[in-house]
Amino acid sequence: MKILSKFALCFLIICSLMMGLSPQTQAQMVGGNIGSIAPNIELPDQYGNKVSLSGLRGNLVLVRFWKSGDPNSHATNSNIHALHQKYKNASFKGAKGFEVFMVSLDSRLDKWKMAMQQDQLPENYHVNDIYSKYVAPYGVRNLPANFLLDPNGVIIAQTKSM
Repeated sequence: MKILSKFALCFLIICSLMMGLSPQTQAQMVGGNIGSIAPNIELPDQYGNKVSLSGLRGNLVLVRFWKSGDPNSHATNSNIHALHQKYKNASFKGAKGFEVFMVSLDSRLDKWKMAMQQDQLPENYHVNDIYSKYVAPYGVRNLPANFLLDPNGVIIAQTKSM
């Protein structure tokens, strides 16, 4: 399963790169579907500072919903660090770089922070959605759920579970 999950994440990024990053079309809807503008997420990070997804515009961004107690999230989180390391300084058409925006759905902050360390997740852009208020706007039904955003914040690929 771990190999399949790693393959799925890499496939998601490669497919979107092969499609090319196109400018945002007019009158796009905000939502959790491909072609929609991703709903902005503004939540506290592990240090209590507000972090906003919209602050990453201009980058290719992987938005990942996960939970420390979920075995599928834990099994695939190990790939996130490697993925970020591999692509963070890569050159993408129309994008400054690649970032990962991790949205934890943990109700216990200590478990969330411990999982971040255990899974060796990238330090940047970790937020906790303790009340799961962004689950519905993105249409998340299973964990982990991944959304790849172009530099304009448009969802260009997604896996709502792996």
